[in-house]
Amino acid sequence: MLARRIGLDQAISLFERVIELDPSHARARVAIADALRLLANFHRTPKQSAVERAKSEIEAALAIDPELAEAHAVLAVIRVAFDGDVDASIVQWERALAINPSLSEARVMYALYGLGFGRGEFERAAGEALRAQHDDPRSTIVAALAAQALLFSGRFDEALDAARRSVELDPHALTGLATLAMVLTSVGDAESAMPYANRAIDLSSRSPLMMGIVAWAESARGNMRRADAYFREMVARVELDPPEFSALAMAAVATGRIDEAFEYARCSIEARELLAGTMFFGRAFEALREDPRFDDLRAMRRTRN
Repeated sequence: MLARRIGLDQAISLFERVIELDPSHARARVAIADALRLLANFHRTPKQSAVERAKSEIEAALAIDPELAEAHAVLAVIRVAFDGDVDASIVQWERALAINPSLSEARVMYALYGLGFGRGEFERAAGEALRAQHDDPRSTIVAALAAQALLFSGRFDEALDAARRSVELDPHALTGLATLAMVLTSVGDAESAMPYANRAIDLSSRSPLMMGIVAWAESARGNMRRADAYFREMVARVELDPPEFSALAMAAVATGRIDEAFEYARCSIEARELLAGTMFFGRAFEALREDPRFDDLRAMRRTRN
């Protein structure tokens, strides 16, 4: 959508102008909601007010057009990312796809975050992800998220193909770069992962998620000193920026700080972070899952969903 190609704040201003000219423009309201939830995800605006307004815009859009598939799709992401309500999100995604089966980005998010992370149904998730990629072969975000769904399904060759495809489509897309780095590290080729991970760090202004991935890759290639340096930088930045607990947990595991990793993992689940699901399925967290204390995290997550 437009909000992905220009600044999110600028996109919101443009769509607000559209609504001033045409208050019945439901798609403009959906675009504002999507931009607001992205700003909240990136910690670029106060989360509560952004999510409340996003929900209000979706409600207004659906009042205008109850069959607007994109509105149901954005609401699905909000339900799972901010409310932690997997069942409600799946209802919304399935409603969106029933109205418009060609919404490939919605389908791949449904696969990864709903069926996969939400319910652990990764075989179904893989099928939906492959369909989304087939329906929209030119989308870098669809390819990247499909690669993640395939990775967590254990379909490593297909995951690697999809991740490489994502980067080929857009060598500067953060999600594609991060995904390819994750897949390569997962299949035991951390050395090849490093150029993509480092490019993602540079393009993202050293975002915590990208730094967590690099810390894991450095650890996997035996460079514990660099992995530890990334972890310490991430911890220091918490003094200034909102923490991304799942990324901190990843880096803590990579550097052997299992007790700290558990604390970050608990905070990630408590905060209902969208990427908390990676801790339950991703290879970066295998050491965490092997610890008997992980059962407590599973129980905690069930109470939050």
